[in-house]
Amino acid sequence: MAAGAMRARWDRFWHTPAPLGRIAVFRAVVYLYLPLHVIRTTWVTDHSLLPSSWYAPLQVGRILNIPHPTQAVAFLVVAGIVGLSPFAIAGRGRRLVGPALALLYLYWCYMGFSYGKVDHDRLGLLVSLAVLPSVPWSTFGDNARSAAAGWALRAVQVSVVLVYFLSAVAKLRLTGPSWITSSILAWAIVRRGTDLAQPLLDFPALLKGVQAGLVAFELASPLLLLRGIISRLYLIAAVIFHAVTLAALTISFEAHMVCLLAFLPLERFPERFRGWSVSLPQPRFSFWHA
Repeated sequence: MAAGAMRARWDRFWHTPAPLGRIAVFRAVVYLYLPLHVIRTTWVTDHSLLPSSWYAPLQVGRILNIPHPTQAVAFLVVAGIVGLSPFAIAGRGRRLVGPALALLYLYWCYMGFSYGKVDHDRLGLLVSLAVLPSVPWSTFGDNARSAAAGWALRAVQVSVVLVYFLSAVAKLRLTGPSWITSSILAWAIVRRGTDLAQPLLDFPALLKGVQAGLVAFELASPLLLLRGIISRLYLIAAVIFHAVTLAALTISFEAHMVCLLAFLPLERFPERFRGWSVSLPQPRFSFWHA
């Protein structure tokens, strides 16, 4: 009986139906943001200009023997993402374009992270691109509920929580409690702080308090998966945290913030946004639009 109840709760956690209109808005935002993201993040494709001796492939690259990215490969990856994104926004080729974009972005991240720097905030976007093709195409304002939509949104939500939670685990595992009492924030302010952050260097105790609060905030991230006021307050705190981080340290988590939208009732957008995709011409082949 207990096992059956646990299984039922597990199924409800992952497969509670969600409005298809919510996925429609989230899909549009993700696929609109994706090409802008890869175009603006020029340091990733710039890695193709570096000597191959600087190439330090991630473990998956060592296992699959993935070669150093060339300029041509980097250009084709970005061109593919930019060229395919409009089709994904319009709902064309969900089963072909969606997976292709997920794989292209995965390799784009690989190009960026195979030179000694890994940005953990990309996880949510990677998961979003992987799960969105599994949900049938829908229009804005579609209030029909779908277990597939619920599963996709939950997968994104869990990935967002893991970004926070595992970040705290990594801090404590690699540095231990001394991370909290270290001068990491002071170092960040000296290195890239704005005029807003510079005065904080005169208050080292405050900075250490902020570091302790940050670890506590990240460890408490599973609260986002709860329903009610607690999760809403955590979401507001997360948005404020990222806004302050950008203003004070010029560190942007914009890809991660896009994925925070998965926690919002996006289907409640104003009426004027609804039905935009209804006028799109119907595709000729059934596999091209599902």
